Formats: sequence, C-alpha cells, structure tokens
Amino acid sequence: MNAVNLLNAMDGGHRQCILVTNNEVSEEENSSMSAGGLQPGEPAWDAAGICRSITWPRNKFTILGKRDDGTPLDGEYQTGQTATKEKARNIRQLGFVDGRNLSLAQRKQLANLMPALPQSKLEANAPWFLDEDLPVSVLWDVQQAEAWLEELADADHLTDVYVVTTENKLFTALSKVIKETLGPLIVDESETLTMADGFAANLEYFRLDFLDPQEIQMGRQFGAILPILWMMAGSRGPRPEAPDAHAPWLLPDGCPFVVLMQETRFKEFVRHVESRSDLTHVFIVTNSQDTVYKLRHEWPELRVVQLYKDYLENFRINLSEKPAL
Repeated sequence: MNAVNLLNAMDGGHRQCILVTNNEVSEEENSSMSAGGLQPGEPAWDAAGICRSITWPRNKFTILGKRDDGTPLDGEYQTGQTATKEKARNIRQLGFVDGRNLSLAQRKQLANLMPALPQSKLEANAPWFLDEDLPVSVLWDVQQAEAWLEELADADHLTDVYVVTTENKLFTALSKVIKETLGPLIVDESETLTMADGFAANLEYFRLDFLDPQEIQMGRQFGAILPILWMMAGSRGPRPEAPDAHAPWLLPDGCPFVVLMQETRFKEFVRHVESRSDLTHVFIVTNSQDTVYKLRHEWPELRVVQLYKDYLENFRINLSEKPAL
C-alpha cells in the first residue's frame, strides 16, 4: 500500500490497493496463546496477528506521517526521479588573513577549511586557484580580482568560491560580481518526499467473516455487503452506513452510487437518481431482469448492477455460468 501511495504522490494518480491477509501469528505466539487457552478469532489472538499489530499501524502511520503518540516519521522516500534545480553557489570570505601574504605551507594549512581543495594542487605565488576538474576556486590576491573574474566567466562547474582577505567591504562588492559572473548553479537532484508529510490517501479496514445463509435470505445482512458495493463503485467518498431495515433506498452523500431496495418505490427513486450528476453505479435489489434491462437502457452512462433479493443467488448464478473444463 505504501508503494501505491508513493506512486500516486509522484504523478498525481488515483491508484488503489486491496490487501488481504489471514492475520497469522508467529509460531511462538501460536504456541504461547494456545497454551493459555486462546483460540484464533478471539480479540487477544487477533491483536497479535501480523495485520493488526504491524500492517495496519504501519499503513496508518505512513498516511498520517506520524505515529499514535504524535511523533513525526523520520526520513525521506526516494522517488527514483530527478529534477533540474537552481542552487546557490557557496561564496565565502576567509577574513582572518590576507591570502597574498601566505606562504605555500600556510596556504596548505588553510586548505583544510576547503574540503574540495587538494593541497597538492596549490602553488606558492599563484594569485588564485582555479582548476577545470575541481568545483572550488580561491582568490588569494584581491589585487588580481579583475583578471580572476575574467577566468570565472567560463567556470560553470564551480560550487564553492573563497576570497582570502581581511577587507570586508571589498569582499561584499566582490561577492555580488561573482554571483553575476557565475549565475546560479544548475544541478540535477534526486527528488524525495518527506515521510512526515504523509500522503493524501484514505484507508479502510474490513473483516471478512462468515454470514448466516438464513439471515442473508431474509435480507437482514445488507450492512455486511454494503462495503463491497462501495468498493465496486471505486471506494470514493465516505463509506456509508447501512440504512434502516425498512428504508426503500440508499442515497449516500458524497458517494458515486445508490441502491434501490424496494422495487415498488421505483418512480420516486428515479427522480432522486436523475438529480445526481456524480453517480457512476446504480444497484437494484430485484429478481426481475426486465427492470434491470430497462434501467440500463435509460441510463447508459451509469453502471446498473442487479442484486438478487436472495444475495446468495448472485454467487449461484455466477458459478453456473462458468464454462465447463
């Protein structure tokens, strides 16, 4: 799920992910809990399962960008993509000494403050240091600044520039010219996402369980199949709760689907459907194929799905339509 969220964050996608697990426990936990009289399906057993104890919390934390105690997640996600960016060059003054008065040994000691500058490249009387293979340049003698600036015009590779002088005003004026001469540094950097920012995503948990066939036949388990209808319609909007058992229809706000439970209220239901421009799915609880065909003809832009009054009949029909092997 985290990989799907990361892909969506990178390209603005709307991918979805469904994870299914039996929430297994480790062999050691199995033995320990069994010895304590616990059985699979009991709350304490389920709480120790890999889904409840690891997967669910991890997914929640990565979406929110923080843990339950409020502490933000550390680190970044590597997206595998690069972006061209402008980056400021490092222009610094070493203002505790005048560079033109330094010996070669002193210049080498000063080079310790410049990690990209190898001491072996330094020369005793050179007014500046500039190498086409190294990202650093040093102006030792500010009296030679004009000639040095001319050399910098072709030095786009520089990231660090040092001016060794005690004259602060001179350095301030020089730094402006250096920025104008070199311009911003154009670099390709790996794009990252901060874990603490989380993701613009939602997450729902469901328990897959066995239902009583008699209850299903009597229409008392509509609430149990409602999450399936919500998922069939794209899992968009808030997941609705089951309506009153005597409700003729379900018209959840913010969700792209509606359900007609009582065929006798069909005409009223149609008016509600035609007033909604956000719908993609219409579910009809009926055994009449004619009703379904009629609706599909009237609403070709919507997906009209038949739900048999006996919900188990859906599965029996689907099984009977499978080709013989």
